[in-house]
Amino acid sequence: MKICFSGKIYSSAIGKMTGGAEGQIWLIAKYLSLFNHKIYVIDFDIKKDKKIDGISFLSLKSRLSLKFLWSFSFFKLLKNINADIYYCRVRSFHHLIPLYVSKKNNSQIIYHVAHDLETNSFNERLKLDYLNMSFLKSLKKLVHAEIFSNFILNKFSKIIVQNKFQYKFLKRKKFKNIYLIPNVVERNTFHDKNFKLKCKDYFITIGYLNKRKGIENLYKIIKNNLDKNFVIIGRATDNFAKSFLIKIQKFKNVFYFNNLNKEKTMLYLNNSKALLSTSFIEGFPNVFLEAWLYGKPVLSLYINPSGILNDRKLGVFFNDVNKLINDIKKNNYNNLNSSYIKNWVKKNHDPKLIVTKLNKILNK
Repeated sequence: MKICFSGKIYSSAIGKMTGGAEGQIWLIAKYLSLFNHKIYVIDFDIKKDKKIDGISFLSLKSRLSLKFLWSFSFFKLLKNINADIYYCRVRSFHHLIPLYVSKKNNSQIIYHVAHDLETNSFNERLKLDYLNMSFLKSLKKLVHAEIFSNFILNKFSKIIVQNKFQYKFLKRKKFKNIYLIPNVVERNTFHDKNFKLKCKDYFITIGYLNKRKGIENLYKIIKNNLDKNFVIIGRATDNFAKSFLIKIQKFKNVFYFNNLNKEKTMLYLNNSKALLSTSFIEGFPNVFLEAWLYGKPVLSLYINPSGILNDRKLGVFFNDVNKLINDIKKNNYNNLNSSYIKNWVKKNHDPKLIVTKLNKILNK
């Protein structure tokens, strides 16, 4: 079969730090290619066509004569590929184009949910997302994503979800052909002879910093644990986070990195005591899986995908910032078994096993 993906995927393929959805698309594309499918990725960033592991990355920019003809060029490229399956991820009006092409070509079109916000109510998206942006950015995203309504989503051949919450929500909304496929993770061995830790015995948080990611609670946790070290990797994406980041960086127990490459980020993760998550809403964070690959527990304030943190002894779910603060003070997470965590994630999120299951779904 010919399978076509689209997005800013090439950066993930060459090992750069990218968004979780892009990282997942790359791994899915990579492992689907092992089933002798022809994989095409229309990449929105690269300036010329590339090829990695037999996967064709097609540059949309190189085919643009004029910027305002973006949609037409995208349509033309999708049509010329003539894929058996068009695979979409992350809410966007861009998916209207492969949806139209799939109907014309009589192809399957798959939508893969990338975040709990996609299956939440509009009020939740408004509160946790749109109201924390500038007016123009919020308006653009409202038009960009909310057009991806239940009506449009119902037009997809199959919907893939990450966790039980997303599955149950879409079932209640009477959607059909929903399949639960957990995120995948691939272990990379990083070695950097010149790498030196800036501190020892630290908790780590990785990812964008903003109101939705719970930076205010991160500030409270650090302020109430001044005898513990914290490493923060990620840039602030809203003014709310920028104001708290100024306060956080004044603490002597905080080591902040605005941006690190994937290799150094994973080296810091591997040497940490535990991964700290203060985000209010996610899907199934890639960084959770990466932490578990190194046997690191996850201390999560609000995110507990499919209830596995406590159930599977992979970390601690709190739902109360004061409980999290006290657990860090008392080192209550130390009873979690590192070897068990490593084995669990290898068994349950192995890309080859999960993509084999996905391949069967795509062939239905």
